[in-house]
Amino acid sequence: MDATFRSLQSLTAAIELHQEWLLSITLGFDGKIQSWNGFPEKFGFSNVSKSASIEEVHPVFTKLFPIKGPGLFLPRIQTEINRFININIYTNKNGYIVFIEDSTYEAKIVKESYKQKQLHNIKIHNPFNKKALSVFNCSVLQHFEGRNYFPLGVQPDWFYKIFPLTINNNELIDTKNFSMFLESFLHENINTIKDIKTKHSDVWIEINENQKECFLQATMLWYKNEIYVFIKDLTEYFNDQQSMLQKSREKALDYERLKKTEAQLKKLLKFKEQFVSIVSHDFRGPISGFAGLIDILLTDRSFLDNNSEEHIDILSLIHNDLYRLDDYIQKLYNWSNLSNSNFKPVKITLNLSELIARNLKQFAKRLGDKKLELITNLDKNIFFPIDDSLFTQALNNLIDNAIKFTPENNSISVSLLKEGNKTLIRIADSGIGIIDAIQSKIFNEYVEGHTLGTIGEQGSGLGLSIVKMIIDAHGFDINFTSVRNEGTEFVIVMEG
Repeated sequence: MDATFRSLQSLTAAIELHQEWLLSITLGFDGKIQSWNGFPEKFGFSNVSKSASIEEVHPVFTKLFPIKGPGLFLPRIQTEINRFININIYTNKNGYIVFIEDSTYEAKIVKESYKQKQLHNIKIHNPFNKKALSVFNCSVLQHFEGRNYFPLGVQPDWFYKIFPLTINNNELIDTKNFSMFLESFLHENINTIKDIKTKHSDVWIEINENQKECFLQATMLWYKNEIYVFIKDLTEYFNDQQSMLQKSREKALDYERLKKTEAQLKKLLKFKEQFVSIVSHDFRGPISGFAGLIDILLTDRSFLDNNSEEHIDILSLIHNDLYRLDDYIQKLYNWSNLSNSNFKPVKITLNLSELIARNLKQFAKRLGDKKLELITNLDKNIFFPIDDSLFTQALNNLIDNAIKFTPENNSISVSLLKEGNKTLIRIADSGIGIIDAIQSKIFNEYVEGHTLGTIGEQGSGLGLSIVKMIIDAHGFDINFTSVRNEGTEFVIVMEG
């Protein structure tokens, strides 16, 4: 029994126990559903039935099968608003097994809670008098690790009205998703509480499910080598005048916390700049060198004749991944500098049709590999002042996406035209389109729901954000239209 088969058996067994966040679907080589284990509707899937095509379940599976190779991993795919999944596809002798894992926040909490309780349940205990806690109307949490805390027993009613995510007292609580004030208070004191033993927070305000203000105070306690947090509702002690004073005090405290956060962010920004600089300068040299050496080997007739086809294929894969890594590092470098406003376009007047034609030449092999027809309509008499390097990067990213998301035996088009006082560059594909839920944030620095290309091409998730920053830096505009399973068109608008 090989390792892959054992892993599949383990995953199948896990689904029986955790159907709330795992699902498996067995397919034939024709992509038709044979069976499934779990609850498809929990993952945003419909039309799951025997003999149905997997493509009918969700657009993410459109033209995905047959798969080339032993398997495929698609991370963080959005199936609904606020619903993300990881998809693992394995090939076996009878077809495919598709394992789907819920990667939303709720599923992570369930999994983490289950894992930690199994490993550390003996550590979770309540050493305090439950009757006394009931009298004082206190909530009690025990620190587990990092930002995670475990609620000790059933919490007071007010607690669940303010923090509805904690309704299940068997789950770990991540304070980052719990209360901004409390998370900040605990983070500031977690490393010193062992020495000071007790620390009281300031009073802060939360809004409960009835939209009413609640005044809370937390106490952090080191007791019997464990950290406990007591949270008390003080609302009944606050009249209108005290409420106004508390709000004024909170504003002042918020300002102080913002100043601290600003200082921390400046440090992080400096670290990020140093890191990106190291990566872009010190890594690119060796990577380019390795890729160049492999280039020489792959064009050496003697080397090709004396090595097996399998070894040459492996070397080709390494070669492609090195160039992809080099491209990613360049994108990371450009993204970092553009987002920090360190890049200013150095413009020279260029013939745009020549620039576009030059860029398209680099994609000739990829167009051929996917049997894509390239349709061009370029006005040869348009000149415009642009930054050659930056604008080339923007065009490359758009053309790369058009090829990546267009299925084989289709077409993409690139046009350069003058309309009045505007110059328009249009890059259109006949691909899978952009999911409606992410169209409004497609130019964000990283978009959840980022997917692979139609034959598994990988990307950085930064491409379109870099395009937007480059276009903005030039003072141009960019817009797009997209229809699912029909295609997407990006238009760069240059005035002047």
